Amino acid sequence: VMERYEISNEISKIGKITLVSTYQSNLIDNLQRERGMSSSFVSSNGKLFADEMITQRKKTDEAISKLLSQYSNLNLSLYSEKIVATIHKTEDELKKLKQVRENIDNFSINPIALR
Repeated sequence: VMERYEISNEISKIGKITLVSTYQSNLIDNLQRERGMSSSFVSSNGKLFADEMITQRKKTDEAISKLLSQYSNLNLSLYSEKIVATIHKTEDELKKLKQVRENIDNFSINPIALR
């Protein structure tokens, strides 16, 4: 009976982390789209993708919100140190996005850095 319980817990953990990975993939896709538009926006001095970039930022923000919500639903004590470290690193990197966006809006970033 105990073995079945442990197997059930492992399956549950795998299911949750698999779900998180789908949200991570969605966020990566949206960040890549935003990065491409941002690079073109800065390279063109704001003539290209201005409106599209605003829309894409909203999609990216939504993807971030969904991923962070999934993270908050995880009991991190059940996962390996590597997974927990990756989650914390992701959260830390996402905190930098606001400043990067401000640099893009102010044209104070090299478009090559966005590629």
